[in-house]
Amino acid sequence: MTEDNKPQAKITGRERLYDGFFKIDELTIEMDKHAGGKQTVKRLSFERGHAVAILGYDPARDEVVLVNEMRPGMLAAGEYPFNDSLPAGMIDKGETAIQAAMREMEEETGVELEEPVEVHAGAYVSAGGTSERLALVAGIIDASKAGGVHGEAGEGEDIKTVVLKSDEFIARAESGEIKDMKSLVLAFWLAQHRDELKQKVAKPAPGKDAASLKIVDVAKTPANTNAKKPQAQITERKPLYEGVFKVEELTIEMDKHEGGTQTLKRLLFERGDAIAILGYDPVRDEVVLINEMRTGMLSAGDYPFSDSVPAAMIGKGEDVLKAAENRLERETGVKLQDANVIHKGAFVSSGGTSERIVLVTGTVDSSTAAGIHGRPEKGEDIKTVVMKSDDFIARAENGGLNDMKSLAFAFWLAKHRARLQKDAAAKAQPGTKPIDRKISGIF
Repeated sequence: MTEDNKPQAKITGRERLYDGFFKIDELTIEMDKHAGGKQTVKRLSFERGHAVAILGYDPARDEVVLVNEMRPGMLAAGEYPFNDSLPAGMIDKGETAIQAAMREMEEETGVELEEPVEVHAGAYVSAGGTSERLALVAGIIDASKAGGVHGEAGEGEDIKTVVLKSDEFIARAESGEIKDMKSLVLAFWLAQHRDELKQKVAKPAPGKDAASLKIVDVAKTPANTNAKKPQAQITERKPLYEGVFKVEELTIEMDKHEGGTQTLKRLLFERGDAIAILGYDPVRDEVVLINEMRTGMLSAGDYPFSDSVPAAMIGKGEDVLKAAENRLERETGVKLQDANVIHKGAFVSSGGTSERIVLVTGTVDSSTAAGIHGRPEKGEDIKTVVMKSDDFIARAENGGLNDMKSLAFAFWLAKHRARLQKDAAAKAQPGTKPIDRKISGIF
């Protein structure tokens, strides 16, 4: 370890297992252990590049602009693949996140992004297995200019613009109707920052002033109300790589938003599904996190020992709440009570992978959280971290949290903390009937 006792890790070997548009490397990593000493582990890293997601907000109408397009990861996972989400795209070499956000916003929605700011410089979508980072950018738009179908036709892009009231966008995130992680994070962030964004003024459309503009919800105009939902199906799967991770080339036949069909080929990264758990102590107003070496962060050149919410892979058909209880105790030594699913499966990057993460919350006694846990035979070296909720939320705001699932939980907690404390206080009163939080399985 270094003089400041921060554990270190380095890649001592890299073997390319798959080399195409996607890449898979097997890394040999020499790393410090939290309690002292070293170990050498082998880990796989999926390399895809970095991207940006954009929240375009109209303060005059209190609306946001989303896109609706076919997502191969959702289709491969067996879900309806045309889902509303925030615009996003890969950051080209030499571009900043802000430049990419402005370009992607106009390309995907036809709307100009003004006063863009970074909400987060780059959060990892699934740091245990991929080096992909997603920058989050918010800016001001004029939603009256939003509409139509956009994208590069030569690349098979068929991207329909959708305008939603902010209340509905946030409600869809809360209900699980929004199914990708970046949109959840920015919806929960918007819930906390909408009032300050309302102080900004977007430039009105030519010849109009903001007060006279008609509010139009593109998703619910009469022309779209009875439209047939577009469909897509996988007509062929071609295995390109098969190991712990898998890469397939999919042939997809899909409906286009304005009529007709097209056939595309898309690559898909398959890793399985995961569960993430936020253990909250309402008495101490603390959360229980973990600190461990994250392969994706190391591969991307970042310091890889990062605080995050506990998470682990989950088997098909496994009971979600029991899995959450088991994983939290295995990784932190803490028992989870009153477990509750807040999202049944958010896709981490649905344009290229079928991986989704179930988000579960519950109450804990953070005074019992301490030590180093995990399965030594698998090279797990997981340090328990207890953090005040204010610090957890502040780290999300200032970029001190580096993975998307933790950002989602932090912004969600900022909105729901008072309710959780009230529920706990009510439950502690003699004669109070416990709150019913029955949740069914999801897979």
